[in-house]
Amino acid sequence: MATIMPDVFGAILSKLRDVTAITTMTSTRIADEIKPDWSFTAKRAHHAIVVQGPVGGPGELESPLYRERYDIRCYGPNRLETLRLARTVRAALIPPDGGRVGFSYGGCYVYEVADEAGPIRLIEPDTDYHVVVIPYLFTYCGVVES
Repeated sequence: MATIMPDVFGAILSKLRDVTAITTMTSTRIADEIKPDWSFTAKRAHHAIVVQGPVGGPGELESPLYRERYDIRCYGPNRLETLRLARTVRAALIPPDGGRVGFSYGGCYVYEVADEAGPIRLIEPDTDYHVVVIPYLFTYCGVVES
């Protein structure tokens, strides 16, 4: 019997870090918060991704499937580059050709990814950084790792 729920957060971070098109833009700037060593300057952010969550969702769907919402915040040096990163992340999570979505990490299998809403483009009031937020719903279950 499992003693801990599957690590869906770790699976999301792992997936984003494994996509070359994303890491070409972000390097290692994919985390749960903006890190000091990312060296963002006043009003100017590098390409970066911050995964926030879980932030709700319906919870258990039908055992053994669970669903949680995570907000993925994409940062960039300007509006167009920030949108380009957000589109690249979306294509990695929800292939535009209808291809296979599933991925696994740390005893978690992500079965489905869905947009909860479309991209939300913002300029953060405290920093003036360009950011695009997309809320995603991740449906997942546990897997036995061999």
